Amino acid sequence: MMKLYIYVVLPLLAALLALLFLTSPQDVTSVVLILPFAFIFSISFFGAYPVIRARGISHRARFGVATLLSALPTLLLILQSIGQLSLREAITIFAFFFIAYFYMVRSGVSVD
Repeated sequence: MMKLYIYVVLPLLAALLALLFLTSPQDVTSVVLILPFAFIFSISFFGAYPVIRARGISHRARFGVATLLSALPTLLLILQSIGQLSLREAITIFAFFFIAYFYMVRSGVSVD
């Protein structure tokens, strides 16, 4: 099963690197500017999911926790790229994700 994730992550990583090295932000449309963030989210999701799965967490919880762990760095990178990330925003985002994680754990998401 781990090979499946490797076969998904490696092409995404190659596409991200090709996009970053072969394009210039001034020469591409705004849709292409969003692609690196989608690739980063996907790579971190497919990287976190098998690690969380190895801990014996249920499928529903794995998906939620992997999504949450992938969204945090992606959101921080998005805010940094548009020049809107300050210490206050970072603390607020970390607090929001901590509350979301706590809510997911308390809402009946159980460990197998």
